[in-house]
Amino acid sequence: MNYNNIINKYWTRCVKTTTAIILTALLLVAITSCSLNRIIEEAYFKSDIVPNIPDIDIDETEIGEISIHETNLKKMYDIKDEFIDSDSGLRDPFEPFYIKGIDEDEKNILSLKAIYIKNQVEYAEILYNDHEYLLKEDDIFSEIYLVDSINPDSVILLKGDELITLFLNEMKYD
Repeated sequence: MNYNNIINKYWTRCVKTTTAIILTALLLVAITSCSLNRIIEEAYFKSDIVPNIPDIDIDETEIGEISIHETNLKKMYDIKDEFIDSDSGLRDPFEPFYIKGIDEDEKNILSLKAIYIKNQVEYAEILYNDHEYLLKEDDIFSEIYLVDSINPDSVILLKGDELITLFLNEMKYD
């Protein structure tokens, strides 16, 4: 009788495993929306199902004209000298940020002198070379620095893509 129990358990496991495999295959077919006939056709007769690639005529002169046009566009690109509109004081965000006429060897000296609140607005007193500026957030000075944020003991400036952090009573060479 013990032998019959072992055979029954084995037979039950085989039936459960086979049922699980069949149900998984049917579920896979249902999920992928493919029919069993289509799967068999693709597996055995793939050459009949794949369509032929259409012939396309390539016009070499048209390709050459496209590349000539792109080269002319690159030559027409001009860097502007003025980026800030003098009427509104705003810079066009679609123009490249490039400052002409600043010598790279020339270093600017930045120093944060004080931070205070006046009429519920935070102000930073910044010394730039020999000029003193009283600025709040989003103010632009010297046409190249933007006050990004004012913190209790520091100011973060934005120069192009570069962030510059100024701490109180500390000099920064830029």
